[in-house]
Amino acid sequence: MERPLDPRQIEDALSPWGLETALLRTDLIIQGSPDRTGIRVVVEDDGGRLYILEQCVAGREAHRYRIAEMLDGLAGAGLRRMDPYLAGADGSFIPAANGSHWQLRRFTPGVELPRPMYIYDKWRGGAAANFLLELRQCSASVPGASEGRAFSLPDYVDEFLARLYRHKPEFREHLSDVMEALDRTFLPEHDRLPTAFCHGDYHPMNIVWGEDDINTVIDWEFCGLKPELYDVALLTGCMGMENPECLTGGMVKEFLSVLRKSGFAAATSWEHFRDLVVAIRLAWLKEWFRHGRTQMIELEVVYMRLLLTDCRLNKHLTAATS
Repeated sequence: MERPLDPRQIEDALSPWGLETALLRTDLIIQGSPDRTGIRVVVEDDGGRLYILEQCVAGREAHRYRIAEMLDGLAGAGLRRMDPYLAGADGSFIPAANGSHWQLRRFTPGVELPRPMYIYDKWRGGAAANFLLELRQCSASVPGASEGRAFSLPDYVDEFLARLYRHKPEFREHLSDVMEALDRTFLPEHDRLPTAFCHGDYHPMNIVWGEDDINTVIDWEFCGLKPELYDVALLTGCMGMENPECLTGGMVKEFLSVLRKSGFAAATSWEHFRDLVVAIRLAWLKEWFRHGRTQMIELEVVYMRLLLTDCRLNKHLTAATS
């Protein structure tokens, strides 16, 4: 959770990067979730350059360092529209100061996403698809990006549902039709699907938009090896959750069309695309429970059922990916 930063601390926190003086820019809004950092502020150096200073949560330093190394590798491989963390003078991506560990990255401003009308912007779908195509190409040359054990959505779902049913046994019945469908058509096949390096939280609010293109993509906390259509399914599902009409709007239609025509993923991955969209919504359901957002919990269950049963939406998703 973000907390005010004493301006007197700024000099010490920024000193590992050689930024001795800085102006705290409380007038600038930082996109993305503040949940996974401590203090998070925008600062301006004496040359007018803007940065985001983040305090690492205790115990998460190793994870954050791995992300910083991966982003540095992607930047070195030529990935654009992404702001990697900057190394301090000692070469560390997470130097210590004031009894905490800190990270620094460039602040890239954007324009406000025109909700809800942005769903009809075909160019946004093309831009979102092109970023994933570039990410796939660049990550192929980054050591470690495609190594290790891939994220298993079935394992994640099993763990979450076991905990959910212990505390909320009534949801076993609420989710029975959803889980029956996924158990029948998707979850047993999931761990055999092709994998690739993914952003892991790719949705419209984690994209800093410009007037006609993506300025930068943020919040790489969940990046790693996942089913190769994970980012595609996550963005598509988030668009539909905002408004099911998004799934037939210009942005999603162009997004899926560009990726399908590019040969972005194997045929077997596209065959399970709809079910991957639904399964990822279970991760969002977990978030709504964690934050006690009752209305979103109810909407999420309705939305998953809609994705599984609405013939019009299913026909559109199938047409867009075939």
